[in-house]
Order: sequence, then C-alpha cells, then structure tokens
Amino acid sequence: MSLVLAIRANGKAYFMADRRILSGYSIERDQGKMVILSSRKDGHAHDIVIGVCGEVRMMTILNDARIQSKLLQAYQDAPTIWGMVDAIRDAFVANGIKPEESPGGASRFVLGLLIGIDGDLYDVSRTLTIIGIPPDELCAIGSGSEAACAFWAGKGHMPGAITPVLEGDDLARAIDDVHRLRLQAVFDYVSRVDTCVGATTDFYSYDLPSAPSPSTP
Repeated sequence: MSLVLAIRANGKAYFMADRRILSGYSIERDQGKMVILSSRKDGHAHDIVIGVCGEVRMMTILNDARIQSKLLQAYQDAPTIWGMVDAIRDAFVANGIKPEESPGGASRFVLGLLIGIDGDLYDVSRTLTIIGIPPDELCAIGSGSEAACAFWAGKGHMPGAITPVLEGDDLARAIDDVHRLRLQAVFDYVSRVDTCVGATTDFYSYDLPSAPSPSTP
C-alpha cells in the first residue's frame, strides 16, 4: 500500500502520494497512486481527484479512460460523494475485484480511497464508509498512515510564512507551495521510519480560481 496524503485547505484539496508498489513486503515497481478524474482547467464541470491505496489492479481499472467516462457519467447522474463511491465499487466488481466477505459484518475491499470533489475531501474506508474531512486536517491512507498522522499532530500542522506583499496568482502559488511543503515534510519523516513508504512523491492540487467555496462536510 505505502502512503497517500491529502488536506482540504484554501478552498480546495491538496494531494501527495508516493510511487512505491508493494507485493507483501517486496518492492515491485514505482507507479502513481492519484487519478485526476476531472479538472475544471480542462473544461470539465468539476475538479475530482482520487487517491488510491490497494491492489495494483484497482489503479489499472481507475486509469482506464472507458471506466473514467462511466464514473463521470455516474457522478453527473447522481452528483454526490455517494454516487461516486457507488460507481467506483461497481467498476471494481464488474472488472473482477470482489470484496472480502466477513461473516456477521460488512464486506470489505482491500483498499483505501481519498476523494477530492471541488472544495470537499472524503476518506473512504475498506467497507466503503465515507467520512467528510474538515479543513486543515490531514487525511492519510496506506501502511504509513499512522506514522503520518502522528507526525502531523506533533508539528506538521504548522503553516509556513507567506510574503504579505504577494497578490493574485503569485499569492495563490505561494499558498500552494506552503501546503506542498507541509505534505512533503510528512513524507520525509515517514519514509525514514517506514521502509514500505517511498521517498519519490507526486503532488497535485487544482487551480484555485476553479475551486468553489467548500461546503460543510
């Protein structure tokens, strides 16, 4: 699994993920763990980003353009986080990924999802339970998630300084850099204490002018 991080701040969501893919405790290869499903910058109606920790097959499915079209259509038909998660579940099942059945309990997928939709951020568990994440709270999935949250609680929440004379696009880029550095500090720590977490990371946030005001989770 390794690690995917996200925070909701500045009216949008920020994501960072390592590229390490594991089979048991053996490192197989590097692969991205973020899916940019939809971007207002590219003319779509919404910014939708999915961070995934789970089976490699799940990333293959979510990166398939045909599957992505179905997910976007499903969200258009039911524009809620529940509609999106239902569509993701159906895509997995239709392509041969079945949940583990738990006697007397809910069925479970071997995955964790972080989903950013416009100004909102959600944590989706193995049972597909959906939790809305409040602003400036770190959300982490993967094998390094406990270490990441512990580090964030101790010091990762501290914002960096922003030069007050900046404005417009320069200010927006400076704010983005602060949040990128906050997430990178978490990865720098976790990759030192957890060998399952890779040091090479991908960062993504959508353009601030595209992001609507966040709603209450």
